[in-house]
Amino acid sequence: MCYLVFLSTTAQEDLSALGGERLGFDPEGFDCDRDVVELLRFPRRWFARSESGCSCTFRHYAADELVFGEPKDWYPESEAEVRATGEFYDVVARLVEQGRRVDCVSIWHGTVGSEVRQRRVDLARVSREQFRFFENHRFDFYDSRLLQG
Repeated sequence: MCYLVFLSTTAQEDLSALGGERLGFDPEGFDCDRDVVELLRFPRRWFARSESGCSCTFRHYAADELVFGEPKDWYPESEAEVRATGEFYDVVARLVEQGRRVDCVSIWHGTVGSEVRQRRVDLARVSREQFRFFENHRFDFYDSRLLQG
């Protein structure tokens, strides 16, 4: 069993061209219940894989109190997890800055859509260093700085 992260966006860009050693985007790889994929709201859908081939080598947090936070010594996270998650954040932030809509679903394999909770993520308040995935959550990304003015 493993974590799976799926991203959807209004961007027409081929995200698979952004692939690297720690992060890749595949238009295939939707190995989960269809109702989970249907939680994605935008037409271009991608499987976000980390260096493990699934999405396990991203920062994940599964606890009663789900908060964003920078890595801490008492909560072990590998350098690969921190870097891959930072690279994911950079892609999302760039798309949002370009005016594209972006969401993602992070699940533990075998989760059904009714078990997934919703959360809006303001990139103006959640930094690259603080961002991590929460198990069985759908994130809707935006930047409140871009909405002002």
